[in-house]
Amino acid sequence: MRSNRAQQLPTRRVVRRGAVMLAISAIASCDSILEVDLPGQVTEEALFEAGQAPILVNSVVSLFECGYSDFVASDAAGYEDILTRDTGWWGGRHEFDPEPATTECNTADTSVGWWTPLQSARFLGEDTYRMITEEWADQDVAADRDHLLAELAIYNGAVYNLFGEHFCEVAFEGGALMSPEQVLASAEEWLTRALSHINNAGGDFAIPDGSSSSANQMAHLIRARVRFALGDHAGATADASEVSRGFMAYVTRDAGGERTQWNKVYNSHNQEQINTVIGAIDWWTGPPNPANGGAWGPIIPFTGYRNLGILPDGRAVDQSGVAITTTANEAAVLDPRTPVLDEGRVFNEHPVWRQQKYPGLDADIPLANWQEAWLILAKIEGGQEAIDRVNDIRAFHDLPEVSYVDPGNAQEVYNMVIEEERRSLFLEGRFWSTKIQENLWFPRNNGRVQPPTTFGYLGGVRMVMPESEYELNPNFDLSTRATMCSELERPIV
Repeated sequence: MRSNRAQQLPTRRVVRRGAVMLAISAIASCDSILEVDLPGQVTEEALFEAGQAPILVNSVVSLFECGYSDFVASDAAGYEDILTRDTGWWGGRHEFDPEPATTECNTADTSVGWWTPLQSARFLGEDTYRMITEEWADQDVAADRDHLLAELAIYNGAVYNLFGEHFCEVAFEGGALMSPEQVLASAEEWLTRALSHINNAGGDFAIPDGSSSSANQMAHLIRARVRFALGDHAGATADASEVSRGFMAYVTRDAGGERTQWNKVYNSHNQEQINTVIGAIDWWTGPPNPANGGAWGPIIPFTGYRNLGILPDGRAVDQSGVAITTTANEAAVLDPRTPVLDEGRVFNEHPVWRQQKYPGLDADIPLANWQEAWLILAKIEGGQEAIDRVNDIRAFHDLPEVSYVDPGNAQEVYNMVIEEERRSLFLEGRFWSTKIQENLWFPRNNGRVQPPTTFGYLGGVRMVMPESEYELNPNFDLSTRATMCSELERPIV
């Protein structure tokens, strides 16, 4: 068996937030938060009062973390072409599906419900923020009032960020449709509020339970990605520059009896019958790149995660965007950032490769990774500055530094940065947004495109909301689906 030597992420066993999540994940469909049926001996009056603010904040984070774990494991992995569904994984629905499932998160091995818990986290987060700031007297809330408000604002911003980067349009609580830019603007507003509360609290602090050692850096890094997506390069530069080398914020996971706290990537991707890590796409016979009309080439650029390597001169990708591998290049060293295992066997006519980045149910998932900040800066700065940023990442991982790139060759610099991003953020749910921004390859349901495998790929680029959201909202209907993003970003629905 061959194995990419894994640089495993840290695993922490902490007091879980999920113990106080209660039954709040149902709130996304309620007109009022007080409609939620609460379990056991807890009454609505006892929960929704000032003294319970910390419990409500923990519930917001728990809902977000469960949803984000499912997001990374299902659609994000499928859209980033890390995984192929061709061994029958989850009924074949995750790979470029244009709309999310509406189930609750992680209720079974094959559940893919991140839309509902993320909406629930946002709803509860906004409502709790409103109650703390408008209804409850300051002296009745916990002494760390601004800490709680900052935490709520960060996670509210993170939900809006995810929706704004990946959907054509979104609506909230029966309101009007919002474009990606409008949703991202809401994310920026919440993250700016978070930074204000951090300042009011007297400075930076750690978010509890191992999520982040620095609320300030977490807010700046998520806002950097929001501003970059909005085209505000000056703002993105300012935010990314606030992040220190080595900083990480996590979606914390636990291997106990509560399924919603498991690492869903490990739970779903490392089972006997589920799936396989995909190789480079060398079978494409579909249409050319719709962004420029040019041919894709014999191998689709920036695809494949098997045996990724780096040459002694730091080259991880060739001039056409095809990744360097250790199988094709004897001089290449294996890249530990994309650890996968060839199990040396075949299932359903497909060789079985497994992800090794997350070694167990309790492996935490990066939510904000300092390397993303470096790569945002590299994309903005270009030239020698971009090379230096990449080399700093390489030095951190003890990998060959880049010496082959001509700083004046924009295409070489671009290929270097995009491939570095793909590897640095492997299975962290971030490369999908880059594919959208950079008009990279999506199958786009061209003639129900079928690879040399069991299933045809679906038509997603960006996503659209579930059909029920269009049917039940009086402000719009199904005819408006996929109308608020650019033509190149629209899914085939």
